[in-house]
Parts: sequence; structure tokens; C-alpha cells
Amino acid sequence: MAGLMNNEISMLFQGKEVQYDDNGCTSVRVTWLVTLAEEKDDPETEAVKAVLDGTPDTWNGIENRTARTIEILSLTEFKVEVEYSRDGDSGGGSSSEEDKSSIAFEIGGNGTQKIFISQSTKRYPETAPDYKGLINVQEDGTVSGVEIPASYFRFSETYRIAPSSITTQYTRNIGRCYMRVNKYPFRGYLPGEVRFIGCTGQRTGTSSSDMYQMTFNFEVSENYKEEVIQGFDQKISKNGFDYIWFTYRDDKVPVQEDGKEKIYRVKRAKAAYVEQISKYADFGILRIPGVNVSKETKATGNPG
Repeated sequence: MAGLMNNEISMLFQGKEVQYDDNGCTSVRVTWLVTLAEEKDDPETEAVKAVLDGTPDTWNGIENRTARTIEILSLTEFKVEVEYSRDGDSGGGSSSEEDKSSIAFEIGGNGTQKIFISQSTKRYPETAPDYKGLINVQEDGTVSGVEIPASYFRFSETYRIAPSSITTQYTRNIGRCYMRVNKYPFRGYLPGEVRFIGCTGQRTGTSSSDMYQMTFNFEVSENYKEEVIQGFDQKISKNGFDYIWFTYRDDKVPVQEDGKEKIYRVKRAKAAYVEQISKYADFGILRIPGVNVSKETKATGNPG
């Protein structure tokens, strides 16, 4: 916030919670309002650090202390919860993965996909034509392939965001990221492995000051590097959401049948093409905890 010389913190008494058992106080949770003196590259970490530096190490004799961001009010204002718990039995944590309001994931299958090259092949008899992993090769040389279940890995993150942060520019930035792939490392995944598949947002109450609940949805497809593909001479690298396809050639292969040599015309993979079909984006412009806008995006204003 302009005009501040130092970060400011203040206790929110309505955010204080104390728990007891027969042996006395077991845990205390205190919520602090943090106002940073200026915008930072990693404002959440700065907010948590400001609270830990400016609050007591112990509370009611309880020494174990953790802190986490629970609400983002603006780029410089945050609500940070500090929990003191006996024997370290806290419900939260200070790691970036535990700072999220809610995380959900789904791993499963949806429909089918067709593949044309197998991982490995066994031929019976061993003298049968070797198609180098091509699946369902017809007499005319057509490669029919096979339908297999299509698997997916999706996850979502849900946060509460102040209405003052829901601006036209912010929603425009969310739209710019839709169906784009991460340009920079994201949540432990390499560039190219995560695609943003949409967001939902809704005010949690009827007042204009009520927080918005925002859910961000992603899907994952891992990159592979220098993979060996059966029947193909070169190793192939592709990012997770790239598309790969092949062209084929006809080879003549001699096969012994009934003591006689017979020539078969077989299909072989000739060339591979890796196509980038998804645009890239800096997911920092989504302004979700733990993800910062890159210096390049700040300098150019272009997240792609």
C-alpha cells in the first residue's frame, strides 16, 4: 500500500479460536491482517514471514507454531492464520501445498483413444511378418490401430478472493489462460505438462463486500524425453499436450512359409511429427497462491 514504510499486521479478534481438553489449552488459532508496504514477487510468503516475525513465538505456553495464508484481499493485503498447537498437532502448515483453501483431484478414464504402435510385440509363429509394433495391419497395408481407454488426471484449487480483486482485467487474464499450457514450472510439473481447463467464481453471500469463491481447474499430461518407440529409428521427445503422428513406408520382408520364402509388403513408421497444438501462458496471471508472475510477463505484459 502506498505510503507505508514497513509491513503492518493487526490481530482480528473475530478470527481467534481456542481449544481445550482435560489437560488445558491444546491449540490456539489467531488470524492476522497483513498489509505489505509494497508489492512483492512472492507476496504470500512475505505476508507469512511478516506475521511470524511480528507475533509471539508461544501462546499460553504452547510453543509449536505454524502460519498459512487463508484469504487474499489484494496484491498487498492478506489474512494469515497462526496456529499454536501442543505437540505439533496442528491442522494446518506453512508449506505452499497446505496454504490452499481446498484441493481436489480426479484420476480416471473418459471414452477411448486410438493407438497405432504398441509398446512391445510377440509374434506367433516367430516367422510371422514383423510390423515393428504397428497394430492391426490389414492385407492392403492399412494400419487400423486399436481403441483403448483414455485416461486423465485432473485437479482443482479453490480459494476465497476479495471482491476488489475481481476486476475486468483479472477475469480477462483468466480467459486468456483458458486451454493454455503452463509456460513455466507449475505445482511441481515441468513446462508443458499442465493445461488450464477453466475457472468458476461465485460470491459467497449477497453483500457487495462478501468474498468470492474461485475454483481453478487443471489437467496433467506428462512430457517425455528421448523415448524409444518400437519400430522407429530415432528417439522422440514431446511435451505433454503436443500431438504426435506418423507417416509410413512399405517394406519388403522375406518370410519362410512351408519351406519356401515368401515376400510380404509390410508397413513401417517412416517419420514422426510432433505438433504443438496448445498455446502457452504464464499461470502467474491467475494470481493463485504460490504462483508468481514471471519477470518476462511483467516486462512485456504478454503472458503467452
